Amino acid sequence: MASGEEQVEAQRTVLARHAFKARGIGFTFAREDIGKPTDWRIASDDHVFVIHRAGRLNRMETVFENGPAAHVLPEVGDIWIIPAGARYAALARGGTVDYCEVAIPAALLGDRAPSARLAVRDPFLHHAAERMAAIDPDDALSLLLSDTLAEGIRLHVMQTIGIRRAQRKRSLAPAARRALVDRIEAAPDAPHTLAELAGVAQMGVHEFLAAFRTAFGMSPHQYVIRRRIDRAKRLLADTRENVTEIALSVGFSTPSHFSAAFRAHTGLSPRDWRRAAAST
Repeated sequence: MASGEEQVEAQRTVLARHAFKARGIGFTFAREDIGKPTDWRIASDDHVFVIHRAGRLNRMETVFENGPAAHVLPEVGDIWIIPAGARYAALARGGTVDYCEVAIPAALLGDRAPSARLAVRDPFLHHAAERMAAIDPDDALSLLLSDTLAEGIRLHVMQTIGIRRAQRKRSLAPAARRALVDRIEAAPDAPHTLAELAGVAQMGVHEFLAAFRTAFGMSPHQYVIRRRIDRAKRLLADTRENVTEIALSVGFSTPSHFSAAFRAHTGLSPRDWRRAAAST
């Protein structure tokens, strides 16, 4: 696990590593060969959540400077929680393992902080990390999804580590709702960002996400996808453009991405939907 203090390079055999940030939260996906005894150490200013994604360990001794110590072998989906400022060390040995580190700056959790814990089962964090692993950095719509997932992770962590203070929830004013619909309908193929859409509503991103879901019954990402699919249906029915041309014109980065999204929403491939529309 790569955050914080690193051991000498000879003690680590990292086979693959991909790191990026979304909404200020760091995500690191790595694959490591731990055939030889391997030291993992973390001492970070961020709260770090280490999610075991694949592979089996034969041995793992874990210790916190101030916290739990145990011989626990992680199963897929298990999460190790290392609070900001905590010093964590583990000696591990096994085969090839895949893991994800989610590093959340302490400031993003306000006055709440997690405690050091081992082998936590949290299906939401596990599946959110798996979805993040599939993000295409070259696709603007996928980047919007990564922002949504990152914000969902932040809110989930805040909700599960303590009782949240009651807050007045803002709703979307009718004018803000119309402005958002107009912005997205005018250019569903544009790389809309959460910051841009929240600005249209004159809200912060955090409150905007909750207000949007209440108003529309879905996330901004889901709404944009739906509008793209609706435009694609019109083009399939009313033009002779081929599927690739339509996919690109409505904002999908690849025809395969478009076809998968179209089938998820309609139950048909774009070509089958066009044939069905032509026969009615």
